[in-house]
Amino acid sequence: LTDAPAPVEPASSVNIDLKPKAELQTLGEGKVYLSLPDEFNRAWGLAERAILDAGIIIDGQDRTKGIYNVTYSGQKTDEKKKGLLSKLKFWGDKEEKAYQVSLTGVGKKTELVVLNENGDWANQDEATLILTLLQEQYNSQ
Repeated sequence: LTDAPAPVEPASSVNIDLKPKAELQTLGEGKVYLSLPDEFNRAWGLAERAILDAGIIIDGQDRTKGIYNVTYSGQKTDEKKKGLLSKLKFWGDKEEKAYQVSLTGVGKKTELVVLNENGDWANQDEATLILTLLQEQYNSQ
């Protein structure tokens, strides 16, 4: 009998992606935010791309305040399951709402918060939906 070498793990099961990811965080009292693994200057550009890739419209921005003014059409994740005729319907069940996406540099990281159009914390359900979309897009860059 010869000593056979130990089996080698297939390359597909090895996690090579070591880049830190954006993470959804909860503060309690209905407040949620996205913790971005990048310093403000880098996060600002990546967040803009994530906003646009998520299908959210940027109406304006103020980098000195760390604010993107955006409009979100309220698309839900279950819309992917609708048929072709439902997708072609452009009237009706989509309500556009104005929000502010606020970025604040915290050392080597950045915190991203969804605010309502008045600058107050957005409703937790709405904020979580938007933050989840942004997290998915941010992490795919």
